[in-house]
Amino acid sequence: MAGRTVAGYANKLSGWRRDAVKRLVALVGKAAPGAVSSIKWSQPVFELDGPFCYVRAFPKHVNFGFWRGAELPDPKQRLSGTGGKMRHIRLSSLDDIDERAFRALVKAAVALNQRLGDPTKAATKAATKAAKKPTKKPTKKRVTEKVTKKATKKRVAKKVTKKATKSRPAKKVTKKKPAQKATKKATKKVPRKRATKTRRRS
Repeated sequence: MAGRTVAGYANKLSGWRRDAVKRLVALVGKAAPGAVSSIKWSQPVFELDGPFCYVRAFPKHVNFGFWRGAELPDPKQRLSGTGGKMRHIRLSSLDDIDERAFRALVKAAVALNQRLGDPTKAATKAATKAAKKPTKKPTKKRVTEKVTKKATKKRVAKKVTKKATKSRPAKKVTKKKPAQKATKKATKKVPRKRATKTRRRS
């Protein structure tokens, strides 16, 4: 398919955008002779130790972008973008192509890749490291706070229990009557019979 090559991508465009893409592709080829160009992410991408720049056509403009654009020297402040790394130059006509400045940006982008490596792999490594980071152990302050909270809860629980105990009416203690007193009341004393003397007969 013609559209899957950089040349095919350019030929599918019309007007000044087609000419702009062709000029940018030729410019990158001269500034970075060892770069490899291909269609990735639906756009021409140029790689040398990883992707360093791209060209993307829109209905009314063309973007000339750089992966590590935020780190590139930009004295004329032509690079735009809000991401952490990528920046681009928006072209609205062929007159916006500054070949001398663009070649300098391409060379600087290649130098960054040669020094720092593939920007896409660097982002993946950073994400992997962040995912593998062990969870922080609780500090002494946090442990002390937890222990203090537990102790406070226990104290509060004890106070509540004591208050609840005090509010309950105390049961009357019934004294058991001695067994002897109960027996005396139940049984009356029986009077003793007087002894009668028997007279002797003469």
